[in-house]
Amino acid sequence: MNYRDLSPPNPFEPAPVSTLGVEALLARTRGRSNRSRGPRGTRFVRRLLAALAVLTGSLAMPSTGAIRSFEISQTALLDGDPTALRSYARVLDERNEPVFHLEGTSISATLGAHDLDLVGVQAFHQSGQGVAYIFLVDISRSLSDHEFALIQESLENWMTGLRPQDRAAILAFGDESRLVVDFTNEVDRLRESIKVLGPTDNSTVLFEALYDGFELARRRDPDLPGRRVLIVLTDGRDEGSGWSLEDTLAVLRDDPVPIFAIGLSRIRNPAERSRYLQVLRRLATNSGGAFFEGSTASLTTTYSAIREAIHNVWVLDFSCPECIRDGRSYRLQANLSDGERVLSDGQAIRLLPSAGSVGNRETKAATLEPEAAAEAPSEPPGAEPPPETLPQTDASPPSSWAWAWLALPILAAIAAGWLVWNRRSSAPKPPGIDVDSPPPVGPVEPATHLSAGDIVTSRPPRPIRLRVVRLIVVRGKKPGSQYSVTLLESAVAGARSTCDCVLIDEPGISPEQFELSQRDGNVFVRNLSTDNPTLIDGLPIEGGQRIQSEALLGTRDFIVRVIFGEGRATSRG
Repeated sequence: MNYRDLSPPNPFEPAPVSTLGVEALLARTRGRSNRSRGPRGTRFVRRLLAALAVLTGSLAMPSTGAIRSFEISQTALLDGDPTALRSYARVLDERNEPVFHLEGTSISATLGAHDLDLVGVQAFHQSGQGVAYIFLVDISRSLSDHEFALIQESLENWMTGLRPQDRAAILAFGDESRLVVDFTNEVDRLRESIKVLGPTDNSTVLFEALYDGFELARRRDPDLPGRRVLIVLTDGRDEGSGWSLEDTLAVLRDDPVPIFAIGLSRIRNPAERSRYLQVLRRLATNSGGAFFEGSTASLTTTYSAIREAIHNVWVLDFSCPECIRDGRSYRLQANLSDGERVLSDGQAIRLLPSAGSVGNRETKAATLEPEAAAEAPSEPPGAEPPPETLPQTDASPPSSWAWAWLALPILAAIAAGWLVWNRRSSAPKPPGIDVDSPPPVGPVEPATHLSAGDIVTSRPPRPIRLRVVRLIVVRGKKPGSQYSVTLLESAVAGARSTCDCVLIDEPGISPEQFELSQRDGNVFVRNLSTDNPTLIDGLPIEGGQRIQSEALLGTRDFIVRVIFGEGRATSRG
């Protein structure tokens, strides 16, 4: 499909300016001013005029450079239409500036083995869509009171600029991760919640906070915007969360959420400081977000640049009538053709069923009156009827013909038994052995020759390898504590005292939470709880799903790291 069929942005509309370019100009101007001999006021005026000149020029001239990069930032399912999905794509030119005009280009996409139909393209700032912002606020003592006050001021200014269609949630993380404010567009409530925060904690559970942020981003509330982003300001150091960087990257590979990270560090060792900031850079790059190394003096500018990066995307609406929302993860691959060049990018997306579809179906069935149920259309051929439409059992006594049909199997069994008994009694007896006498006392030699009529009544025992599974608590009542279960074939874990692995007093655990089993050398896990489903690495379990050692297993409030070990060999007949 060609973009000429679409309505591009107005070419005379001023393009949003990149605050990163202004910041770079200010830095260069600052260097020249320091060499000048003029008074401080003169230097300040020169810097200000230079910045305003470039700012005015940027506003007057939209980006016209050739397209350099095409990047899928995020993909979301649309619950209103089971065949629809929406991607947010970032298109940059050779100057690393957003491209606002796509005339003469075309786009195509596939999802797994299916071709997608492109049904709409629109610039995000013209679409009227909102953004669901998830702010992760570091409340550890790695920040001074003065630095934290500047962060609070910048966040409050951000909240003041929320639009009616936007939503924001705030997570604070230090010794633990906790939700301060759930998704809302109440500006006063958000601002007040920021004011009460402070650098009070001794550690930083960064990866645990990111995990909580991923869960918030997966929420499917009907009033939440499809564009979801995480914004975090920290030094990149994680202390005691139980998660690792690889765990977090694995979640992002399967279900990416854009992370916009601001690296603000007081670590004096340059190598250590760089190593932790590199963690933030990897997270942002692999998630479809962006990384900014900032300082408290430029926080307002950095937050403005993040807001622009979030808004300066194209909304690509696709349709896939052949795709089935089966809960599995598929690869979305999109291609943008610009003349002779074809730029390509993609990411994984999990095709979850529409939110509330099962619940709506059950509610509708439960509210049917008897008369309406009788008039309801029948299920298609081969479909299993719902429980309420199953035929009722007739309690009246069976007729004489029914008694005859019931008696036939009984007569057949009696006849078969008589034939077997008659055959055994007429068989010749082995010489020297009285069949009716008791068996001889003493050792019996094993048979060395077997004929077709012989029956083997025993078999050699087969070895069974015991699998010792350790469950190390990452989030729960006592992080770092362990549960252990010896897995022969299967074992159930839960709060009930009869479980093979009793999870004592752990938060939110069902009587039977999950089942571990081993088959062909692999370990599988199956969810047993409907009220509080079990997750693997933060994602729902699909039936009996294979689990690897070092995986994270549990619920929202209780998470363990699964470690496999080998036990002694036993045998089973």
